[in-house]
Amino acid sequence: MSELILKYNSLDAFRKQELLNFLEVLLHENQNAVQPNSNISEYKQKILKVGIWSERDTESINNNSLNFDSISW
Repeated sequence: MSELILKYNSLDAFRKQELLNFLEVLLHENQNAVQPNSNISEYKQKILKVGIWSERDTESINNNSLNFDSISW
């Protein structure tokens, strides 16, 4: 740990902030990762809540976007 502190202290202020930002990203990813010991059924329930769009839904969106593109501003 002392080696880590020595290396951190040798950085300039900008690089220290970059390192802290990177650590925040790693911590955030770690919290959101599915852990092997986590409740798998809870994870499956989250996946099942993802919306599903039919071909008709996407067709409506595509048609509407074409109509929107034809408007001259």
